[in-house]
Amino acid sequence: MKKAMVRKGLTASALLGLSLASSMGYAAEGFKVRFPLNGTLGGEMVAPIKPGLFGSVAVTHVDVQKVTDSTGNAYSKSLGGTTATLDFKQKQEIYNLIVGYTTSETYADGHLTFAVNIPYSSIDRNVSGTAPGAQVLLDGLLSGSSGKADSLGDVEVTGLWSRQTERTKYALGMTISTPTGAYDKNTKAINPGFGNFYTFRPGAAIAYKATENLTLGARASLAFNTVNKDNNWRSGDYYVIDLAAAYKTPIGVFGPHVLRVEQYKDDINATAVTGSLGTNRFSSTGAGVFFTTLIPGINAGLNLSYMKTLESKNALSGSFIQARLSKVF
Repeated sequence: MKKAMVRKGLTASALLGLSLASSMGYAAEGFKVRFPLNGTLGGEMVAPIKPGLFGSVAVTHVDVQKVTDSTGNAYSKSLGGTTATLDFKQKQEIYNLIVGYTTSETYADGHLTFAVNIPYSSIDRNVSGTAPGAQVLLDGLLSGSSGKADSLGDVEVTGLWSRQTERTKYALGMTISTPTGAYDKNTKAINPGFGNFYTFRPGAAIAYKATENLTLGARASLAFNTVNKDNNWRSGDYYVIDLAAAYKTPIGVFGPHVLRVEQYKDDINATAVTGSLGTNRFSSTGAGVFFTTLIPGINAGLNLSYMKTLESKNALSGSFIQARLSKVF
């Protein structure tokens, strides 16, 4: 996502040298957004709202196969009269600890829930590329882009109101992402954190019991970013549509899920320019399946899911495998 702005006054040779490296690394979020691209809906759609303390542990394996440009193809850039094409591979393990509480009291016939999501990431990245006639220059620009990083990610705090009727479950809420994760504004840094800024994500979700065994779910969110204080970059706002269907069987619940994330505002630099920094908007569409079952003995729900990127622009593209264990105490 996000191609870095090059300020006026740089020499032609400096422009050439920065044109690729800066657009790959100086981006406020590094071709990603603060939203779980593995999807947020699963078999929990069919579960009743239960007051009390709850906890959830999730492990997500992310396998990034490429970075896409504004056309949806593998990222490339003009470099010294030739075209440089990047080969971007990244393995990431994300561990999430979520703790929260749902009130037993009701407010407007619904319950209030408060939760904290604490992530930890382990990243292994390998970046290479080809540039006929300028390979030495490209190798120099990419030097230091590969490597590993392990650190706390950006902690999220959520508050929501939810209500359940005979056939329908509603939820309205807000999630705030905080800049707690490790972040280095260096153009080639491998950052578990997204940057020194906040993201506010109001959203709404609904689950509808269409038949005795089939439940349909949808979630819509908007995301608004503040300015990254480390580089004065403000990433453009985006929206998310998450859809799923859950079919109940004797052994558990399974179904498909689809996720669409699209940035609808351009990035801006808060101090150097006024207005847009170009049509570098992030977009991603993914589809996959999930299965949820109850673990006997501990009375906890286990959700397994798989999501694969079908189409993306200015984004990381790959697959997501997640196992999530949840329990109400």
